Amino acid sequence: MAVTAALARRQGLTVALLFAGYAAYYFCRSDFSVAVPLLIDDLHRRGVPVDVATVRLGATVSLGVLAYALGKLFLTGLGDWWGGRLSFLIGLAGAAGFTLLFASGSTLPLFTAAWIGNRLVQSIGWAGLVKVCSRWFDYTSYGTVLAILSLSFLVGDAAGRQWMATLIRHGDGWRDLFYLAASVAGVTLLANFFLLRESRASLGYREPVGNPLNVFQHASPGSSLLKPLLVNRRFWIICFLSLGTTMIRESFNAWTPTYLHNYLRFTAAGAAGGSAVFPAVGVASVLLAGWLGDRLGPLGRSVVLFGGLLLTTAGLYA
Repeated sequence: MAVTAALARRQGLTVALLFAGYAAYYFCRSDFSVAVPLLIDDLHRRGVPVDVATVRLGATVSLGVLAYALGKLFLTGLGDWWGGRLSFLIGLAGAAGFTLLFASGSTLPLFTAAWIGNRLVQSIGWAGLVKVCSRWFDYTSYGTVLAILSLSFLVGDAAGRQWMATLIRHGDGWRDLFYLAASVAGVTLLANFFLLRESRASLGYREPVGNPLNVFQHASPGSSLLKPLLVNRRFWIICFLSLGTTMIRESFNAWTPTYLHNYLRFTAAGAAGGSAVFPAVGVASVLLAGWLGDRLGPLGRSVVLFGGLLLTTAGLYA
C-alpha cells in the first residue's frame, strides 16, 4: 500500500509538471497574437504602412504554422530515440530562447525567423508529453490523464492573454509581453529539468501496462512503424478532422486580438483580455465533451464530435 501511495504521488507530480510546462508553451505562443496590434503600431511609427505590416505579420503567422507542421512530421519521432522528457525540455528551452530573440528584434525578417524557430521547437513538446505519460500510467488511465493535460494549453492560453492584458493596461510595451512569456517558460523548464523523470521504472516501479488493442499489436518486428497507422481508416479520419479544426483554432488564436482592436475599436489591453474568452470557453467545452462522451454509449464520442462540428459551422456562418 505504501508503494502504491508513493507511486500515486509521483504520478500526480508528473501530471502537474507536464501541465505547467505545456501551459508555458502557450504563453510563448499567445504573446505574438496579443502583440500584433502593438507591433503594427510600432512598425507604422517606423515607416511601414499599416496594411503592409498586417500582411507581413500574417505571413509570419502562416510560416510559423508551416514550421510547426513540418516539425510534427519530421522531428517528433526523435523522442523515440532520446525520450519524451528530453523532447519536452528541448521544446520549453527553445520556446523561451526564441521568444527572447523575438523581443530583441525590431525588423520583420528577424520577427519571422524567431517565430518560425519558436513554432518549430514547440512542435516536439506534445509528443514528448504523451511519451512521458505512456511511461508513467497504465493504458486504463490514458483518457483521464490526457483529458487533464489537454486543458493545459487552454488554461495557459487564457491565463497568458489575461496576464498580458494586465501588462498592457499598466503601460508595458510589446517586448514586455515576450519577456513575461520567456520567464514563465524558464521557470517551468527548471522545475521540469530537476523534478520530471522519463518513466516510473527509472525510480524502481514496475513498467506500466500498455493497451493490448493498440494498432501495433499485429505488426511484425521488421515492419514499418508507420504502416499500421497508414492503413488504418480511423487514423486518416482523425487526421482530416484535426486539419480542419486546427485551421479554425489557428485563425482565432492569431487574429482575435487584431480583429477586436482594429475593427471593434477595443483598446490593446481590452483586445488581449477579450481574446482570452476563446480558450477559456474551450476549457468548459472539453470537460463537457468528455463527460457526455462517456455517458452516451459506444458512439458517444462520435455524436459529441458531430454535434460540436455542426455547432461550430453554424457559429462561423453566424
